[in-house]
Amino acid sequence: NRTTLGRHRNEYTFQVHAHLTIREKWILEDFLNRFGGTLRELKKRSDKHSPYYAWRVTGRNALNFAKELYDHLHLKKEQARVTIQFQESKRGNTPITDSEYKERCNMFDEMTHLNKKGVGK
Repeated sequence: NRTTLGRHRNEYTFQVHAHLTIREKWILEDFLNRFGGTLRELKKRSDKHSPYYAWRVTGRNALNFAKELYDHLHLKKEQARVTIQFQESKRGNTPITDSEYKERCNMFDEMTHLNKKGVGK
């Protein structure tokens, strides 16, 4: 399970992404029905491995996902907090100020740090 803030082509564009990769397709189908997003089957590494699936959600749908699961999270609670903080600070496609850009860069850096392996253990 991973929540990220990604920088895109334009330096002033940020987007929240939440994704989960597991073998239990039914769980991801439930998330897809509740929060939207996309679901796809991933290629098995070998015939010995079970099939596995990836679900991904972005933007407002990622916000809804983070809010609904927030109280139940332990390992990813801080990523959910940054997701909520970031997404609630957005005002649609309105251009952002320099101070808003700096704040979003700070959130991007915080999320990058939180997503490093071993952080928070």
